[in-house]
Amino acid sequence: MLAPSNIHYSQDSISNRFGQCTQHAGVLIGKTLDDLLSGKISINDISRIEVVSRDGIYRSADNRRLWIFKKLECLGECSKVPVRFIQYINPQKCVIESTIRVRGDPGGTLWR
Repeated sequence: MLAPSNIHYSQDSISNRFGQCTQHAGVLIGKTLDDLLSGKISINDISRIEVVSRDGIYRSADNRRLWIFKKLECLGECSKVPVRFIQYINPQKCVIESTIRVRGDPGGTLWR
């Protein structure tokens, strides 16, 4: 279990929808956040995010789910989320970001 605020993004931007190869294919990340806040689904209904620890920094390639968990934490709805520690992260996802831009958001909003 880790606090979402202690986990960094591994990209500088994410799509506003889940990818086609996921259990939530095509669903807006904002809708998933709304469903969590309304109690329609729970954190346990979302797959654990995978986290790599390098030099004391936690980073996840599961950036859309991490965005949702960070928003929940900011809203006081969770303090820790279940994670799965892994040893490898795709080298294409090599940045360490504390903020992220949501693509498809009309304002190109940056989120922590």
